[in-house]
Amino acid sequence: MTRLSSQCLKCPVTALCATGEPSAVIVGQGSFVCLSGSAGGLDEKLHVFSGSNIHVIKRYDDKVLVIGGKSVAILQLEGHRLHVVLRERILEDWLLDGVTAQDGYQFLTAHNVVVETDAGLDTVNRHGCEEKCILYSGFLDPGSDGTCVFGGSVFSQILIWNVEKDGRKGIEVDSPVLHRLAGHEGVIFSINVNSEKTLICSTSDDRSARIWRVQFTEENSWETALIQHLYTCFGHTARVFRSCFVDSRLITVGEDSKICFWKLNSGNLERSIEDSHSGAQIWSMCLTGSNTLVTGGGNAAVARWSIAPPTEPRQLDLDISSGDYPKIIQYCNQRIFILTNNGELLAFMNEKLERRLVVHACKSYGVLASNDNGVVLLAALDGTVRILSSLTCDILLQVQVVQGKIFAAAIFEEDFLVNGPDGRLEFLKFSEKEAKVVAVGSLPEGKQRWFTVARKWEDNTLLGDRSGSLHLYSTDLNLVQSFRKIHGRNGVSDICTDRDTFLSCGRDGTVRRFAKCGAGVEQLSCIRTEFDWIARIVLNPGLQTVSFHGSRLVLLDVEGNRVSSKVECGGGHRSWDMVGSDQVFYIKDRKVYSQHLVNEGDLSGFQGSHTQHINCITAFRFREREFFCTGGEDTLMQIHELNPDATEWQGRLWAKGHVSSIKCMQSIQTKEEHLLVTGGGRAQLKVWKLLLLGGKIQCTELADYMLRGSDKSVKAPWRKVQSEVRWDPETRFLCLELARTAQGLYIYVGCSDSVLRIFRLVDQRIELHREIGCQEHCILRIKMFSLHGNSVLAFTTTGGSVFLFELGKDFVPELSCTTRLHQSGINCIDVRQMDGFALMATGGDDNALVISRIEYIDNHTSCQEIWRENRAHAAQITAVFFAGDNLLTVSIDQRLCVWKCSDETGESYKLKNVKCSNVSDIQDAAILSIDQKNLLLCAGVGLELFLL
Repeated sequence: MTRLSSQCLKCPVTALCATGEPSAVIVGQGSFVCLSGSAGGLDEKLHVFSGSNIHVIKRYDDKVLVIGGKSVAILQLEGHRLHVVLRERILEDWLLDGVTAQDGYQFLTAHNVVVETDAGLDTVNRHGCEEKCILYSGFLDPGSDGTCVFGGSVFSQILIWNVEKDGRKGIEVDSPVLHRLAGHEGVIFSINVNSEKTLICSTSDDRSARIWRVQFTEENSWETALIQHLYTCFGHTARVFRSCFVDSRLITVGEDSKICFWKLNSGNLERSIEDSHSGAQIWSMCLTGSNTLVTGGGNAAVARWSIAPPTEPRQLDLDISSGDYPKIIQYCNQRIFILTNNGELLAFMNEKLERRLVVHACKSYGVLASNDNGVVLLAALDGTVRILSSLTCDILLQVQVVQGKIFAAAIFEEDFLVNGPDGRLEFLKFSEKEAKVVAVGSLPEGKQRWFTVARKWEDNTLLGDRSGSLHLYSTDLNLVQSFRKIHGRNGVSDICTDRDTFLSCGRDGTVRRFAKCGAGVEQLSCIRTEFDWIARIVLNPGLQTVSFHGSRLVLLDVEGNRVSSKVECGGGHRSWDMVGSDQVFYIKDRKVYSQHLVNEGDLSGFQGSHTQHINCITAFRFREREFFCTGGEDTLMQIHELNPDATEWQGRLWAKGHVSSIKCMQSIQTKEEHLLVTGGGRAQLKVWKLLLLGGKIQCTELADYMLRGSDKSVKAPWRKVQSEVRWDPETRFLCLELARTAQGLYIYVGCSDSVLRIFRLVDQRIELHREIGCQEHCILRIKMFSLHGNSVLAFTTTGGSVFLFELGKDFVPELSCTTRLHQSGINCIDVRQMDGFALMATGGDDNALVISRIEYIDNHTSCQEIWRENRAHAAQITAVFFAGDNLLTVSIDQRLCVWKCSDETGESYKLKNVKCSNVSDIQDAAILSIDQKNLLLCAGVGLELFLL
């Protein structure tokens, strides 16, 4: 319990440095330095600083200089290994940059002073500037005549001055300012100097980057140099943090998660990569090799991008008449088949025209389909079907199937399905000689009675129709089950079979998984993605989707919640098809184009987490495996799995569904299932069902509740809405507790409007059971425990009070005791059962830690303070836990404190150990045990796992 060693960390990546090997980088994350190999994995991890975050990493041959806060350390890089040469040294001031100098190092401080050290990092000299000011950023450029200093001052100016090379040791001399570069209207966050190109670039709080050109009148003399402003680059929508020069371009990154590429010869924006870190800030970047950019984001991800100009799409030479144009594209047997408006079927192999077939019956209309055996189906307006060989384009079979238009068709291994007028379905078994009808059926009544996708699964046929419904048919085309408009009203776009389950997607932005249930199927899970138009599902090997966002085709890793690739293709309303997951063929402006997808994004060893603050965390055990779930300001819920050795975790699943931030969550195991309950902004409550499929955890939304209703119900009708006054339209659910009873699941929710609300889960619906208003402050935390065999509910408020309730047989709380323990809000509470009484620990906004004794006196619940430490932390306490005889507290001040019980009654504690976390603004924490290991998870701006 005294070690408190950090096991795993995910927090903003604030420093990056190339190793000299292709695609290998050194990563600064919190107080750790990590080495990522060319494969993107984590090869090495070193804890370098005790309490500072790393913000500069520089490599000089095999030596690595690491700077963070006032701390400096020297590492050595040997192949794929890192080891510490000089451990952490703390200098006199905050450090902005550092370089090697003769027999030592030079560091620029935040007070515009250069500190010179020897090789052992002991200070030997200080060099000042006549301009005494605070710097926000800086850059040191060593030269033959001394080091030139570039400092970004608080007055939005760049100050340039020299450190004399032959300055006498021990004597501090102030150097004059040689140049003063003005123009920014905000704080300067970075300065980058390229001596070869004689260019200076600064990035600022004013959302711009400014480029200056340097002309030396004497050889590399900054004293006589002429500096001219060239361009101001506006392209970011938020603060710009970093820049770098590469060839004839400038690259900038910033708070808006955008990577901008600028032309140095004109200052114009060449291109940009939007939402590169899923919307999180980009704090750092570096170049590896000649064409690769690596960025570090606020979502704890390290991502790799190609800086080469995007490949232009290649146009296929169709060689068709001037009035003709392509209408349908279909991939089959390593060939691309294109059906034109004049009824020509073109077969392309390696993007070259190989075969041509004219089918007059398909003029102006046709349906094209294929199977995995290299057989192509061509259906016409007159109800005829032609079966073709993909190798020769020879017609193997031609048959009249229906009288009238064929709306849709699908071909399988030995049979094919056609959809005729009025929703008529016909299954035909075919050979090279004939096609025989084996089953006849119809789609359910509707306006648009044709299917958009058809798949065979086990002994059934799955159809998704144009109305967004999903249908299960037997082999003789009898309708077994329907899920009406499950994918909205714009249609089902794809169905993908996966062993004993299948997945479906549509233009409602969801991917749904189904499995057998008796004679029919049931929905197991539903994943809502960030894109509304999901066009295809790809299992390669994880779950990926092909989506359309405007005119872009986007390949999304659903399980990792990250975009793998994107390409401009004109949109999904025209015909298109993909070859594997790296090449797309599409129609645009009546032409056919081919383009390869560049797989970019997070490295495997540095997958991204939440893009904003994490508000809550809960740990649970499910099917003998350890998981924990997080929710935050980005409205997303992520489920993680801990490794068996409890040294790291892997993100397993993202779930989207909340319309505002997630503030609280709890999990519970019922008799039949494992449930997860989440609550948050807009007074929204959700119940999720967890399950394991093929060894992977899945979740599906079981119930949803909003206290004031959705936006649609609030806004309509408008006359009624305007006539009513909503006194508290933004009520938030801040905390919750669960109770499993014979009557069902009770959910106790503490709200920002001071009301304790009790909900029940009944038949997959959340029903408001009772509201209790007994005070006037926001309810921050709820805790349920037993006292003398009775259930007791305690909640804390922003007024510093604790309210205790006794739960009756119907689990309705009755107020039994109230006491004020803190000056302001109580953010955390824990209870320890003792012999005949209970101990309650609370921590609050007043930085105080309080122990109280709860017991029955004269048949009434009593709460009495017995111990207090008013200065337990330097900021508000956000989590408190009893851990055996110890007490554990976590605070916004990033400190983890262990308090040792100093007497047998557990009524007095002394501070035993303190550990600093790399996670800032800690909002919540959770304790769990794996194989007799006690672990602590801290959540805030990142996640960190500690071994207790």
